Formats: sequence, structure tokens, C-alpha cells
Amino acid sequence: MKKLFALIIVAAMCIALLVSCTDTNNGGKTPANNKDGEILEDTPSNPMKFSVVDTTVTVGDVFSVFVNLDATGWTWDSFQFVLKYDNTLVKINEVKTTELTSGMLPLSNLEYAEDMIKVAFATAEELQGGGDIVEIVCEALGEGSFTFEISEPFASRGVTYKATNEIDVVEIDNLAISNGTVTIEPLKEAQAQVHPVFTASSVEAKKGETVKVIISLSDIEQFDSFELVISYDSQILKYVDIKTTEITKDMLNLSNNDKDKGTIKLAFATADELTAEGAVAEIEFEAIAAGTCEIKLSDPYMSREGEQEITEIEGIEVVNGTVTVK
Repeated sequence: MKKLFALIIVAAMCIALLVSCTDTNNGGKTPANNKDGEILEDTPSNPMKFSVVDTTVTVGDVFSVFVNLDATGWTWDSFQFVLKYDNTLVKINEVKTTELTSGMLPLSNLEYAEDMIKVAFATAEELQGGGDIVEIVCEALGEGSFTFEISEPFASRGVTYKATNEIDVVEIDNLAISNGTVTIEPLKEAQAQVHPVFTASSVEAKKGETVKVIISLSDIEQFDSFELVISYDSQILKYVDIKTTEITKDMLNLSNNDKDKGTIKLAFATADELTAEGAVAEIEFEAIAAGTCEIKLSDPYMSREGEQEITEIEGIEVVNGTVTVK
């Protein structure tokens, strides 16, 4: 396979040479060994290293594993390796190029063996340095972990012999590998969704007394504004005032009362993000007639500032209260 791979590179380089009519001298480089033992260019002392990047995913995820090439000081024009994996835990869907290898000819084989693929790329161009060279698109089938194991690494570079102008492929024999681990975690149980709740207190009073109804908020993580409509029976209760609480004392208060309709609209806003729970308003009434009055909450609205814009908080719930006047 390596000989065939090398022949492909030689053919590609010959075509490139004829098309571009590039200079066949070595451009001042120190040569590598040729057939006669002459030195055409120096070989770096550090190895070219293939590495698989560790990845953690969840069962059912479609994810990418990247293979990186550290080729500091090297020039190269082809590479190949075999990648062994656990086919009971992962399915390989595709082998893709990266920005570094986008111009290379792909020669990969996803059916090389039951639990192996062969990755191979070649080009007529001389590449330098390294980076991510392959993106392997996978699907996580089950829970567990396994090693993406690299074997049979091969890389080459093309050279032109100064004395004869011959083009040949030189195998790079100073290679290293670093395997990577894929950890597949189980699906997490869906957490019960918590919704904010506005609650009106229930109280008893005698005719002529002042009644205080507390509006409280619970099960909220973060907010910066809220609105709420409160309805009451104006034949039993007479609106007196709205007072802020420890939570809302520094908020902009835009609340108002419509005594003819027996409705109060609470509206508070702030530039800060609040996380407190508890009383958000204290509404004072005068008990003017005996009877039972429902304190009905409706049209709740809350918001918080997102990364790009203000986000409305959904799923707000309400719990009504009652005032019993004797």
C-alpha cells in the first residue's frame, strides 16, 4: 500500500512540476540523502507526531474527533494511518478534511476492517508545520470509554535530486503517535422544569379595618422586571396604597390602580439582575363591606437580560388569595 501511495505522490508531483515549470534546484536548502549518498536537505531531529484529541460526549451525540499532526520543522506531502476503535460504542459516519488538508486528495477507507478505518491523504504541494489534519465524524452508540488507537503511521515528502533532477518520494521514518480517549456518558435524566410562581396571601378582617395583602414570588433564578394584574371586588375592598418590599424597594415602580374596574397593575423594573425570592409588593385595602373577596392574579410577565437581548421568562404560574371581611 505504501509503495502505491508513494507512486501516486510521484505522479502528482511530476504533473505539478510540468504545469508550474518550477525551478528544479534546491533553493539553497541543505539536501537529504539521495541514491548516491549526497545530502540534499537536513532532517529535523524531532519526530512528526500524530495525536488523537480526547473527547467526552453523551449517548446519542453526533460528534467530531480530531487528529492532530505536530510537524514542527518538517515539510510533507502525504500521510496515512490506521485508526482502531470500539464499534460497539461508536459508529464512524465520515472522515473530513480540515483547513490544513482541504487541498489534499482523500484516499481514506472507512471499511478497512470491522473496527478499523484507514485514513490517507496526499497532495502534490509541499506542506509545512502541522495542526488538525482529520475530522472524524462519529455517533455515540452506548455508554463507556475506549481508545482511538493509531497504528501503521506513514508520512512522506517529495524531493528533487539536484544532480539528476529526478523526483522521488522519501518516507519520513521519524514518526510518533499519541492515542486519544473517547468517553461516552449516559443520557442525563430530564430535570423537572421549575416555573416562577406569584402568590397572593389570604387574610381575614373586620369591616373598617385596614387589610394588607402580600404578593410574593418564588421559584425564580434571575429576573430584572415583572408585571402582574390583580383584580379585587371594589364593593368589599377599597384600594389604599401599594408598598414596595426589600426586593422591590430599589426598582422602578410603574404600578397603578383602576378603582372603577377593581384592578391593580403591578409593574417593576431594574437595570440589575435580581435573584431574591419573597414578598414583592404589599397592597393595602380598607374593608368597606362584609363578604369574601377573591384576590385574583392574571397576565403575569417577567424578563431577564440575555446575551443579545431581553428574554421573556415563560411558564409563570399564579396562586390566588382571598380576603374575608366579617
